[in-house]
Amino acid sequence: MVITWLLESSLLLCLPILLQSAKILTVTLIGGSHYLLLDEISHNLHQQGHQVRMLLQLGTPLITGFSYAGRDDSYQTTTWSLGDKYIQAYNGWFLEQQTQFLLGSDSFGDFLKFMDHLSYQCAQLLADEDLLAFLRAQHYDMAVIDAFNPCSFILARKLGVRHVAFYPGGLNGPLSLSLPSPVSYVPLFGSQLSHQMSFWERAKNLLLYLVAPIGQEVIWSRFKEVAERHLDSGSPPGGLEELYQKAELWAFNTDFSLEFPQPLLPNTVLVGGLLNKPAKPLDQELEAWVSGCGEAGFVVVTLGSMVSSVSVERLLVELTAGFSSLQQGVLWRYDVQRWPSHLETPPNVRLVAWLPLNDLLGMNECLK
Repeated sequence: MVITWLLESSLLLCLPILLQSAKILTVTLIGGSHYLLLDEISHNLHQQGHQVRMLLQLGTPLITGFSYAGRDDSYQTTTWSLGDKYIQAYNGWFLEQQTQFLLGSDSFGDFLKFMDHLSYQCAQLLADEDLLAFLRAQHYDMAVIDAFNPCSFILARKLGVRHVAFYPGGLNGPLSLSLPSPVSYVPLFGSQLSHQMSFWERAKNLLLYLVAPIGQEVIWSRFKEVAERHLDSGSPPGGLEELYQKAELWAFNTDFSLEFPQPLLPNTVLVGGLLNKPAKPLDQELEAWVSGCGEAGFVVVTLGSMVSSVSVERLLVELTAGFSSLQQGVLWRYDVQRWPSHLETPPNVRLVAWLPLNDLLGMNECLK
């Protein structure tokens, strides 16, 4: 695929040593779609002849209906976990955050609580001397890290390995990534503005731009003590921005067609579509259900890899009522065990714990 070739070519340009077989560490500590993307990158690099090992943190959060068993003839995996007790507590908190998000009541404070969890996990990871000794002994040529989690940068610094930062989202996320952002036409994250702004909208964007470093410093404060304790050089004076600037390459899981116009740095590439693949035939049972939808077709409902269920019952009632009025069939990714027993499922709705989204969207029926 073109996207895979672009990412591999960018890595080759970034580190000449990759012209030969290299030892590469990939790091994913969050789970969900973050894991799926790093899994694809790891597999592609392995297929190109490199020795690849993924450091995978388990259980934060689990993807319902999905297995981390890995692929045959692919990269190696080293797993790390905080234990069942913490995982249960963390996933309970994460489920509550899903509820607040669906109710539209999430806030910057909730995001900081999420960063607190990542910071705690980071401290426990960096305190695992056996794991760090094992990783150092591998003498990796480079690492590909999940740039959403600041801990990835601290770990790369701790291991002393050159790294590529892969950001699993758009150019302007909740964390400042030191990209050129002229406030006259590049809207800040959360501003709800476009690249075409009136005078007052530009004033609003400028105000947010001036306030953003304060929020960035608050986020970094969650990790500062961890960096001071575990890095030989102590906490970087420049904070997160200094760590970010050490990345050899920044790769973003997005495409120009999905972004507002924005200048990019020479070490920035857009590699959206990594998970796109030719559609494979559906299993017999699902194929029969799709065929039973007839000419009306069907609707796919999924809220992302980490949101397996809608936990707000009144929203469930509203969604179910809306879906029942459709002529189309509705294939809804939902954790069946969490479905309220007193709420009936409409005849045209089918609940599945995991669905082959790529295969469903690639069907000819979806293109009519």
